[in-house]
Amino acid sequence: MFIIKTFVGPSAIHGNGVFSGEDLPAGEVVWRFHPPFDQVLSDSEVAELPLPAQNYLEIYAYRCLDLDGRLVLSGDHARFLNHSDDPNTEEKPFFSIARRPIAAGEEITCDYGAFCADWSGLKTILKASSMPVVKTQFVPHRNLYTRLRASAHGIGVFAVREIPKNFPLFEGDSVAAVRVPQSIVDRIQDVELRQMYVDFCPIRNGHFIAPADFNQLTMSWYMNHSVDANVTADDDLQFTSVRSIGKDEELTIDYTSLGDDAPHHIAGWENR
Repeated sequence: MFIIKTFVGPSAIHGNGVFSGEDLPAGEVVWRFHPPFDQVLSDSEVAELPLPAQNYLEIYAYRCLDLDGRLVLSGDHARFLNHSDDPNTEEKPFFSIARRPIAAGEEITCDYGAFCADWSGLKTILKASSMPVVKTQFVPHRNLYTRLRASAHGIGVFAVREIPKNFPLFEGDSVAAVRVPQSIVDRIQDVELRQMYVDFCPIRNGHFIAPADFNQLTMSWYMNHSVDANVTADDDLQFTSVRSIGKDEELTIDYTSLGDDAPHHIAGWENR
């Protein structure tokens, strides 16, 4: 557990990271292993957990070198620590210290290889670029429950494995949404560009809700409409299954729950 003030925020390294909430001198103890706050799980215990819980552990737990590879789940922000080849912390048996002064607001980083039994390190993949070789916890398919396929209405989102009821969908989709005034879209001269807003973006209070960059369209933006939808969304466009969804079943959402223009949009969409 951290014994300093920390907070979680967007990281320039990977997804979210942990940031120091205070100025720290070199040598300051920043973290200690402290069960049961930090949980140690056996493989048999993990095997008995439901699939969503196992998927969660794949992302956030690690196999501890100091505990002969046993699985550890940190009880606080430590689960969001990102790796660096030049980290600002140094691992000791069951605690870590600041390698150098860490300023308030600076991301706290660590060397996964110093405490993770299954860390495979980094290697050069492309001549001009180094890419991380992921740990098991960070494999790209860890949150994958859907894929795009041909649908009766063009392209749709389909389940690639069973999805339980009330399951949070598209975890890991961190593409920000923005509000674009209809007046701005109406002035776009290029028909194809303007049609992107019409095809993908709901309208709320006179604004299109759009991805911050259309080149970052993720699967959630491709869901088709149904009055008998199996997915719902909150005001922040966080999607959840409303019932169990079988493998190969299409995910759908009621467009009227997303935007003010839904009835007109549905009518035009169904008549194509």
